[in-house]
Parts: sequence; structure tokens; C-alpha cells
Amino acid sequence: MEHKYYYVGNRLQYETISDSSALWYFYDADGNPSGIRYKDNSGTVNDYYFVCNWRGDVIQIYNASGALVGSYTYDAWGKVTENATAADTQNITETNPIRYRGYYYDTETRLYYLKSRYYDPVVKRFLNADGLISTGIEDVCKNMFAYCKNDSVNMADSSGNDPVPAWALHIISGTATESEYAEALSVNPNAWSGSAGYRVRHAIDIARKRQQNLLLSAEHHKRGTTNKANKQKHEKGQTRKQKDKNGEKGDARRKPNPNKRRTINIEIDGDLLSTAFEVTAITVTTTILVGVILDDATGVGVIDDVFIAPLMKILWDLSSNSILAE
Repeated sequence: MEHKYYYVGNRLQYETISDSSALWYFYDADGNPSGIRYKDNSGTVNDYYFVCNWRGDVIQIYNASGALVGSYTYDAWGKVTENATAADTQNITETNPIRYRGYYYDTETRLYYLKSRYYDPVVKRFLNADGLISTGIEDVCKNMFAYCKNDSVNMADSSGNDPVPAWALHIISGTATESEYAEALSVNPNAWSGSAGYRVRHAIDIARKRQQNLLLSAEHHKRGTTNKANKQKHEKGQTRKQKDKNGEKGDARRKPNPNKRRTINIEIDGDLLSTAFEVTAITVTTTILVGVILDDATGVGVIDDVFIAPLMKILWDLSSNSILAE
């Protein structure tokens, strides 16, 4: 049976099986396998979704209708037992290759493919030696066929070359327990190298930032309303706030702030404004009229005498309006 694999980077996206059936692979936001789409030999296409445990093992498969179609159980080294249900009409429990730790499981050879080499869960060893032995990254005295440094419970190795502690993977994916965060804070990040070292240091940074946030939150809570003195001030402040909300002035002990800006409303009587305008107009008109008459008396000129009659008329009207208003 011929299989063809299509990758984007180091992530498997699509697989054909003998040109008649195919598998599409789904991943969550953290890059963990979340499901598959399967087209069988008849052309029927269905989607299936994974349920994983905290180690990343696929333990259950559901169809798009929410029915359980199969489950898996593993020993500590990944040896799998398949359990299909009546809802598994496409035999997807056996066909699905994503199993232990999210590794790709070859159902024909019963081996896991870890991208650089194959792992046999029965003998608990890789089939070939670690390729990094020639780079100086790994210690030559170590067993180059060992899986996860013989600690399969607490480590995972998706690349086949660089085992990573499970707590680091869980912290990065946001699924870590309190004990795993505590483990991260006790680890020396410089003791790790390679891609595993990058993940370990990243996880430790996350754990440290989380601890800082927890300490800041605890300090804020300590200084807040749980403190007896602050609690009383807080309650008094809430009382004043509630009074102001209900339209009251607040309690009598609140002192006015002389520096606070206030809006002053000034109301001007319309009648008073009108009277002031009339008095001003009468004064101006009288002044102009007297000036014209004196001009004639001094013999300077009589050309402006034409303004005497209109000015007299204006003065009469203004005086009449003022008298009537009173």
C-alpha cells in the first residue's frame, strides 16, 4: 500500500493512501493535532475530532455528530490498544495514525515516526541511533537508541533527537498544573541546549512571569479592602459615592475645596437693560444737538443746521418711550 505525504514545514497536512483514500490533518492554535478528515475508498468524506490527555495522547475520537467512534489506551511507552464502537463505520479507529504523544503511528509496521527516526514501543527503543551523535550536542556515552532518556512518563520527543520535559510542553500550551509551574521555577535553564533548551527556557520565562503576576496580585489584594484600615476608608468612600449618586451633597464632614472651579450663573433683567440703553441714547442725542446749536452761535457754520430737526425728533421719541415705560 503506497502512502504519499505532504508537509508544510515539518507539519503533516495531507496524506493519500493508494490514490483512492486520503487523510487531512487538523491542528489547534498551539500546533497540537486536533482531528482529521477522512475520505475512504468509496469517496465518502467525514470529519473526526480528537480528545487528548495532559500528555498529548489521543485517547478518544468523535465524529461530527458528537458520537464516540473509538478510543485508545497506552502503556507508559506508547504500546496501544484500540477500542472501536458501533459508530465507527469507516474503521477510523484503526486508520487514524495520530496516537501516543500525538506521534504518527504506522499501522502496518506498528512503529511511531518521530520525523527523524522510527520508535518501537514494544522494545522501548529507536530503530537507529541518534543522528546528533556526530554534532557534539549529545553525550557519546549515552545510549543513542534510548527513547526520552529512558523517562517516557515525564518527557516527550516529537523530533526524535531532542527530548523535552512534559512540564515545559504543558506550560507552553497553557495546560500545566501548579506542580509543573513549580518544577519550571526550580530548573536551571542553562542546563538545556538545542531545540529542547529553547522550549525549556521559553517555559521557564512563562512560569516566572506568571509568578510575578501572582505576587503583584497578592500584594494589591493585601493593600486593598482586605486591610482593615483601607477597608474602612473604602466603605466610607462607597457611602459618599452612593449619596452623591442619589442626588445628595454627601456627608457633612466633607470640606469644600476652595480651588475647585465653579460655574456662576448671572441673570440680567431685560427691562433694566432696555432702560440703560434708552438713557444712553438720550444722552448721546442731547450732546450732538447742543453741539450743532453752539456751532451756529459761534458763527462757525450753518451747514449742519439741517440735522437739528431730525435730532429733535429722535430726542422726543426717546423721551416719550422712557416716560411711558415708567
